[in-house]
Amino acid sequence: MIMRPLITTALVTTLFTSAVYANDTNTQAPATAPTVKSAEATLVATDMQGGPVIDGGLHWIVRHGATGEILYEESDVGSVTAEIPAGVHDVEVVRLADEARAEAEIELTPRGAKLIIPLVVEHQAVIEAPETAVAGETVRVSWNGPNEKRDFVAVYVPDDGNRRKIHHFNTSNGNPFNLKMPERSGTYEIRYVLYKSGDTLAQQSIEITPVEATLEAPEQAPAGATIQVEWTGPDYRSDYVGVFAPEDGNRNKIHQFYTQHGNPGELKLPETPGTYEIRYVLYDSRQDLARQTIETTPIEATVQAPDTAQVGTNVRVSWTGPDYRSDFVGVFDPEAGNRNKINSFYTQHGNPSNLKMPDEPGTYEIRYVLYDSRQTLAKQTIEVTE
Repeated sequence: MIMRPLITTALVTTLFTSAVYANDTNTQAPATAPTVKSAEATLVATDMQGGPVIDGGLHWIVRHGATGEILYEESDVGSVTAEIPAGVHDVEVVRLADEARAEAEIELTPRGAKLIIPLVVEHQAVIEAPETAVAGETVRVSWNGPNEKRDFVAVYVPDDGNRRKIHHFNTSNGNPFNLKMPERSGTYEIRYVLYKSGDTLAQQSIEITPVEATLEAPEQAPAGATIQVEWTGPDYRSDYVGVFAPEDGNRNKIHQFYTQHGNPGELKLPETPGTYEIRYVLYDSRQDLARQTIETTPIEATVQAPDTAQVGTNVRVSWTGPDYRSDFVGVFDPEAGNRNKINSFYTQHGNPSNLKMPDEPGTYEIRYVLYDSRQTLAKQTIEVTE
């Protein structure tokens, strides 16, 4: 480490002589110029404009703004604080690792001052990618650049700043590497971005062409049924085929299956009759590529049980109904909703089946309930006695 002591500015003394008059033998004493006060200068260097503070490996020199004399010098350090005379002085900093250097001046009052100097290095980079790609696909991008910590290659809308990347990979992941394209067609830019400064070092335009899909499903099916849907499409990660209320957006699916699970896929329909849409949806952008309308028709059920039973006993209940997964027949307080069953059995367990009665006498209802929607398809009153 090189250190030079602070050089104190020399004091300039000027001798003033009073005028001599006849019979005047008195002379005026010499006047002394005031001493320039020292002040505290804090010197900081950053890696590129607005980048991180450099915490070591720097060589600092502060020179007097008038004489060029070295007032302060220190090597192999980060930020420093120095006592130097107030005034305007010249500062030079050099990074020892790559000899990057910068110069600036510091205007130092007796109250001190802080100077931040960016060490700007002109980096260069090159990227190579296809000129066209299909919306949402993954393309291979080769790059050549500084590969500094957290540098990245990303795809952007041309007018967007470098903080608004759509998809990216860090250069530390490898070269070349795969980059996912936007799922909407149009013109985009692939850029090499220097992380510490946010600067674009290289860029290339890429044209994204539309991607297509198709759906084939019944035009009508019973409400709550599970149907098979054939599809074609890009089958990107987490793409799905879902059923929707026609006015709902693509995030509000009722039921779905992922395309990666096979073709055709099984899709459960809503349990409320009506008009719905089946859609192929790109997961990342929630853009739908294909739609088909489907009508769901009403479904029916019946329950048959004794009109009366004793408390705590089992009664035999016969039923008809769709027997969808987890549908059940339960006994309820007449005022209770379908989530508040007292006892129940799943329809998949057989027909007829035994249903235990409540332990308190009173009037109750036996209901056939669709599990997913909690709709009642059929009900019968039963009197429970002592």
